[in-house]
Amino acid sequence: MTERKDIIDYAPHFCSAIGLLLILLAAYMAGGDELTCARKSSQVDCQLVNRRLLNRMVRSRQEMPDVIGLFVRTTSSPTGDRPFDPSTKMTVNQTLVLRTRQGADVPTIAAGDSALQLEALMHSTDSKQITVLNSYWPVSATCFGLGAVLALFGGIAIVKD
Repeated sequence: MTERKDIIDYAPHFCSAIGLLLILLAAYMAGGDELTCARKSSQVDCQLVNRRLLNRMVRSRQEMPDVIGLFVRTTSSPTGDRPFDPSTKMTVNQTLVLRTRQGADVPTIAAGDSALQLEALMHSTDSKQITVLNSYWPVSATCFGLGAVLALFGGIAIVKD
């Protein structure tokens, strides 16, 4: 006669499966955004490349010819689920937006010191190239670590059973 298994008996398998899925997610997320701008004669041309899958796959590539200006777009949103609570903290996101001569405003990467570097490039006559990176590796490493721990503990529980 076969013994009926309870849902709790499958917990190590679920734990291992979730761990493996987190490891796969971490491998996909590993990469970043790369904004490269260079002065060519009298105009500044930029390119935004979004990489994923351990920096091996180019998810998107966007050309921005003849950039004439830049600004930082700030958006804020409540971090909690009660937006009208006065004690709710706000999340502030700052995105660097490049304006082209054709009038397009292109959101690029998270703003930081990169805005000052690009502003200096636009007003100088140097032909040097500036590359600014926005990395997803720390988040990917955290997902990988959590996935490895879950898969390891789940695997140990399966073997001991």
